[in-house]
Amino acid sequence: MIFTISAALADHMTGKYVGTDQAVATLLNLQQDGVDLSGQLSGGDIGTLTGTTDGGDNVSGFVDLQGVGRYQFEGSYTAEGFTLTLVGSEGMVSFLFVRDSGGGVTPEPKKPAMDTYYLYENGEQVGPLTSDEMLGRIADGGVTRETLVWKPGQADWVRADAVPELAAALPPALPSASQYYVAENGEQVGPLTLDEVLAKIAAGTVAGADVGWTNGMADWAPLSTFAEFEAALVVPPPPPTDTTAGSGPPALPEETSEDGPPPLDPAADEDPAMDTEAPTTDAPAAEGGTNSEEEATAPTEPDPLRAVVDESMASGLSQYSDEERAGFADCAMTVFEALAAEDRKLLVDTRLELSTEQGEAFDAKYPGLNDKARACAATE
Repeated sequence: MIFTISAALADHMTGKYVGTDQAVATLLNLQQDGVDLSGQLSGGDIGTLTGTTDGGDNVSGFVDLQGVGRYQFEGSYTAEGFTLTLVGSEGMVSFLFVRDSGGGVTPEPKKPAMDTYYLYENGEQVGPLTSDEMLGRIADGGVTRETLVWKPGQADWVRADAVPELAAALPPALPSASQYYVAENGEQVGPLTLDEVLAKIAAGTVAGADVGWTNGMADWAPLSTFAEFEAALVVPPPPPTDTTAGSGPPALPEETSEDGPPPLDPAADEDPAMDTEAPTTDAPAAEGGTNSEEEATAPTEPDPLRAVVDESMASGLSQYSDEERAGFADCAMTVFEALAAEDRKLLVDTRLELSTEQGEAFDAKYPGLNDKARACAATE
């Protein structure tokens, strides 16, 4: 492009200018040669300017600020002086430089310009902020490692911990919390927190034999091998019943292996409790009686689950004889021996009427148990 300009405008921008307002401590020295314009910034801000005029009072080009970066600029010459407008991705900011009248105006010495920052908070841009303001926000927790920050010279928003001078002031990153995955009903479930896995164990949806995985493990392993789940997987004994003299000790707690409940064996029909002989003690004499050989052995505490099963059989299978219903109940109690103590208690508390959620949890924990129990009476 060929510009046609008069000699009067060939160098009319040439001269020394003094900054005002935000640029009060900065000097601008411009040199115009036809349509080409160059300049030097000194004092408060240090840098160079190069641009091309439109043959009149307007010019555009680039400013390189020391320690900050490159900006596109637009400039205009007026009777007041020279207006320099910096253009960035976040908008424009203008500075007015007035022509030095030759009175020897010297800018006040000033420390190198401090960086300015912008934050992205709650979907809005906040700033500009000085370095001191940023440090204050870091100190009170308003700026974290994940806060998005922009400052002049950056191409885009970055995390605060990616800005060296801010990263040095930020607290160290917290160690990442462990995340867990568990196999539940054959499906991978996760990621879960420690508390969420403990809640699943308490609800009975996963057990020690179920496998899990967490950070740092090479492969899946039974939950019973996780030290953090050991206490939760121990099945507590049932609470003692209200016993009276001569009624015998409370029921023994079911044995629990270190690795959690053993896998169910559908063919197992032996009662592990059959081989366990209850301890014998000298029963105290009943009031007004003697310790005869008959009274030395206390009567067995009735099984509350058996009472509930008998009641259910009586109401649901009334077409059968008492002897047949007793046989059905014996069969069902054999099936229920696979239940943990807390699950036996749940059947008693609900009178065998489980909610949908409880029933699904039972089916997941004891596959096939419901079918076995129903088969005892050959009912659908």
